[in-house]
Amino acid sequence: YHFYYQYKMGAAINEIQRLEDLPVTDGLPVLSLIAAVLGVGVVADCIHQHELNAIDAAE
Repeated sequence: YHFYYQYKMGAAINEIQRLEDLPVTDGLPVLSLIAAVLGVGVVADCIHQHELNAIDAAE
């Protein structure tokens, strides 16, 4: 389930970026999934947080 979550979170962040007309981080869902598979899911979480902070700062 964690792999699915990481992929879907990356996809959701991309969707928010598109809706807000912000630059989209291409490959974020796949990058998140790869990080989770390699056992460094916390890195994906940090990347997600960085992207969410960037969205918040743009508003």
